[in-house]
Amino acid sequence: MEDPITEINAAIGNLARATSSIDLYLTVLLSEVVHPPMVGQDLWLASLMVQSQGRTEGRIDIVRNVIERELAFAFGQPKHTYPYKLAEFVLKAFNKVAAHSTSYVWVRNLASHGIVLTGETCLVSPQMADFTGAENLKRQRAKRGKSPLPANEQGFSATELLHCAGEIRSISQIGNLIPILKSIRLRSFEGEKLEAAVVQLGNDLQLQVPLQVRPHRQAKPKRR
Repeated sequence: MEDPITEINAAIGNLARATSSIDLYLTVLLSEVVHPPMVGQDLWLASLMVQSQGRTEGRIDIVRNVIERELAFAFGQPKHTYPYKLAEFVLKAFNKVAAHSTSYVWVRNLASHGIVLTGETCLVSPQMADFTGAENLKRQRAKRGKSPLPANEQGFSATELLHCAGEIRSISQIGNLIPILKSIRLRSFEGEKLEAAVVQLGNDLQLQVPLQVRPHRQAKPKRR
């Protein structure tokens, strides 16, 4: 059986690596957008843009702003058209993934600067001066029934930290936006590959999928 202190330290490191994956996936997505459509990705420029912001929220805002600019053509179409609905879908998907993965970043901050309470089960707890971490922990525990985390009042166990790391890594779903964004940039709104990518992402994120072709309305039977 692994030593409890080693286990909690390993979980803290795992959580830190998971949080850094947010920057990675934001950079990869942005690198596919900040260049002409027929040219390869520009990781250097994308990394420069993402790292220009110190906070995760600011980095997400930069990527969102660039995506919105790329979607301007599609958003300029009538709202009932497929390009407009597809652009709306892309933005909703980006916002949903970003919001979910970053909702656990505060746990990383607490774990990085907290204190480890030793015992049969080690816990990482906020320091006395970490009022934000303590308040967030209190709010998290208040959910109890709705929360996927065990309700331990003093801090986070290694199991809980690993759970949070897994939730943060859901940011990887942002990569599934790349083929859809490419199609929009090339003004290409037809094809089985595009439809398959949209349907898969919609199913993964439980978002309503826009249809390429509107279903035909069946004619109402005439009254005799």
